[in-house]
Amino acid sequence: MGYLCEKCGKTKNDNQFYTYRSGDKVEMCKDCLTMHVNNFEPDTFLWILQKLDVPYIETEWNILRDKDYAKDPNKVGGSATLGKYLSKMKLNQWKDYRWADTERIAQENAAKRKKAEEEGKKREEWVKAKYEAGEMSEAEYKTLMSAATQNAEKTAAMAGIGATAPQSIFYNEGDFIDSDLIPDLGKELTEEDKIRMAMKWGRLYKPSEWVELEKFYTEMTNSFDIQDADTINTLIIICKTNLKMNQALDNGDLDGFQKLSRVYEALRKSAKFTAAQNKEEKNDYVDCVRRISRYVWKRRLYS
Repeated sequence: MGYLCEKCGKTKNDNQFYTYRSGDKVEMCKDCLTMHVNNFEPDTFLWILQKLDVPYIETEWNILRDKDYAKDPNKVGGSATLGKYLSKMKLNQWKDYRWADTERIAQENAAKRKKAEEEGKKREEWVKAKYEAGEMSEAEYKTLMSAATQNAEKTAAMAGIGATAPQSIFYNEGDFIDSDLIPDLGKELTEEDKIRMAMKWGRLYKPSEWVELEKFYTEMTNSFDIQDADTINTLIIICKTNLKMNQALDNGDLDGFQKLSRVYEALRKSAKFTAAQNKEEKNDYVDCVRRISRYVWKRRLYS
């Protein structure tokens, strides 16, 4: 039996929808319902548990989340942990609990969690010290260190900062060069240039961004043989994606950067704008020239 998702408008099998306690299916499919879930941030999924009238038991959630993280840190999707957690809450141990029991369960577990956190912090400090001293292998380190700490270290490393630095602060504006010392790249553009740039790239960009877009566009056209209108349009989208991708990274928006980088790579591969493909095309051209040369040489030899 199929159900219609009110968000994406697609009809999907019933197993693509979570189920209310009443037996009715949730109005949105699993993909849409969990599209903004971060398994390390309760605020992104607690509303779903409340909607399904399921209690949030932090320790049980973390056990499932950490198992998913251990399998593949890059594939801990929104629905990965949630589906397993909902199934776990149907077991006899938890089936009679509701969302309203969340606070009471949390209070009962608070003291236990505080003690466990203190012991865990000391253990992880010891593990990190042993690992940094070369007295522990990476495999042992990843086994003993919690998934939450490893995720924090991974996020910090991608941002180019130490793992102990606050993740909400990716840069210090006081360390930046004074903006007055940086030349305005769009200052030299004439009104005619601005109109042309707006027609090509869109009017929502700053003049300096137009210059960056045009620079990358020129570099790409110099590197690849671009003829048809469809490829040119794809290149324009690639240039815009490249600009936004770099801006996201500069602003510390790692999630946005990762999404844009995937789009960027997919666009480049589909349009054959990669170094490997460029080299392959050049090799094909050279091979073609060699074949023609051999043919001409043989014709002259036997004529």
